[in-house]
Amino acid sequence: MALLALIVAGACGGGAPTTTPDLPATIQKSAERVSNAKTLRFVLAHERGTTALLPGVVATRFAGQVAVPDRAQITVNAQAVQFGTALEMKIVVDGDRGFISDPVSGAWQSVPALYLPFNVRGFGETLAGIARAVESPTLSTTASGTVNGRRVVVFTGALKSESLTGLISTATTGKRVNATLTVDYESGELRTAVLAGQVTDTDAPDVVRVLTVSDFDKPVEIVVPSA
Repeated sequence: MALLALIVAGACGGGAPTTTPDLPATIQKSAERVSNAKTLRFVLAHERGTTALLPGVVATRFAGQVAVPDRAQITVNAQAVQFGTALEMKIVVDGDRGFISDPVSGAWQSVPALYLPFNVRGFGETLAGIARAVESPTLSTTASGTVNGRRVVVFTGALKSESLTGLISTATTGKRVNATLTVDYESGELRTAVLAGQVTDTDAPDVVRVLTVSDFDKPVEIVVPSA
């Protein structure tokens, strides 16, 4: 995939490691690391397709910061389907409380966090669950080596769409998603997850989402609206 090549190959430096990683141990190490994260930042973008957000509105990109277990601040880049108008929305989660900004006026609306389109509750466990849920994981033969001077392990496999419900609250059941995950070899931190295939009932068949995770356990600033 084009974006995966840019993420891995474009940033690579030096030769590929000569030792073959122990993949089950690497996956377990990654799951433990991300499940124990206190804070992180993420971007969920679309290489192809979009995610239905509201009637007549689709999301193209989510970018945010999370304080585990249940606080987050997210910016959503979206598009009005009928006119193609670019929109921006903000989402704030504070426990069971959720807030979403009106894409036109910017005014905050209060909504139970349960009904928000992006699920952040237990986000670290969600990421760990994705790594563990990959079926028949296989070391990638096309992307390996180092990224920004750090050794990474890239592996591929398949996911059931329902295993992504913790990430995308509208995920359906019975769909197959091809996954490519990049993990920092030393820290176990998940770097990217490329998810190719339908996750929701409204997804295009060729949708490709790219989740990028960074800044584990670094300070975040989440401002809860007064609305």
